[in-house]
Amino acid sequence: MMRKGRLARLARLGGMAAGLVGDAAGAATNLATNSTKEATAAFHRRAAKRMMRVFGDMRGLPLKAGQMLSYIDEMLPPEHRHIYNEVLGNLQLHTPPMDWDVIEEVFVEEFDGKGPNEIFSAFDHEPIAAASIGQVYHAALPDGTEVAVKVQYPGVAQAIENDLANAETLVS
Repeated sequence: MMRKGRLARLARLGGMAAGLVGDAAGAATNLATNSTKEATAAFHRRAAKRMMRVFGDMRGLPLKAGQMLSYIDEMLPPEHRHIYNEVLGNLQLHTPPMDWDVIEEVFVEEFDGKGPNEIFSAFDHEPIAAASIGQVYHAALPDGTEVAVKVQYPGVAQAIENDLANAETLVS
């Protein structure tokens, strides 16, 4: 489940940053003896994959930031932008969905104990799409009308609020 606490989210980003710094130190040592384009590219690919994993797990603003880094890439090293574009681009196309049990729990909490199968005449358990703040499902109303249902991830509003507070703290 997505962590929504302010300190937990800050710690997760801090852990990612520390890991990136550690990887950079290791890569610098390696590059001192083996300065090849392949070694440098491998470092950047590992960094991009670490970012993709953490941002994807955190959802909310970090996921959106990762998606944006895949195409707003001026702050990335020009010779390695394509690596970040490719790896972080997966956050746009293949955001991992949350487990069905979590989504079903959202319905039960929001609809007085009723699950989606009690509200809709049909409800696909596989999402059509997953994004930074929720995922979308195909369903049918009791009269048979087909609809798309967007379900917000539990805790994402609080997570976004905490991410904004953390960002404000870091820049002030």
